[in-house]
Formats: sequence, C-alpha cells, structure tokens
Amino acid sequence: MAQVIKLLGPQIPLTNADDPGQNAEGATKVYITHDPGGGQAHEIILKNEGGDVLGTIHLLNGHDIIIDKEPTDYLHTATNTNHVYFGPVAVMG
Repeated sequence: MAQVIKLLGPQIPLTNADDPGQNAEGATKVYITHDPGGGQAHEIILKNEGGDVLGTIHLLNGHDIIIDKEPTDYLHTATNTNHVYFGPVAVMG
C-alpha cells in the first residue's frame, strides 16, 4: 500500500548549492524524488544550520524517499543535477 502524504508546499529542484535556504520551507518531513530519466544516482546530503553533515544517502534514478529533519536542517546534492526535486510534506499514514 502506498504511503499517504499531505503536500505542504511546492516541489523544487534540489541543487548542489551548500545553502541553508534549501530547508524546504522549514519542514520537518521532506519528500525527495529523482527523475527516472536522470541517469545516475545522486548523493543527498543533510546538514544542520551550522553546516555539519548529519547524514548522506544515495538516491537512485526513479526512486523517492521521505527524510525526517529539524526545521533548520537543510539539504543539497553532492554534484550538480537538474533531476532531483524536494518539497515539504506531512506523513498521513
């Protein structure tokens, strides 16, 4: 059964810019998708507001994931891409 999520904002491209502004509008749950036509896997990096790496994950093309984070934590990709998108969500069930 598919997970039910509530969309809380727009899904926008996730870039390799090490930018605390990429915090998905202060969300605590972020839905990340990798376009199936995007080729290679991309490393997703989660950092706290001080820039410390909290964790990383490789997201294969055509896959998605929901990441739990603090409102001030932010995300970016390790390499430049225009195939990874992210947006704030709430998990409903």
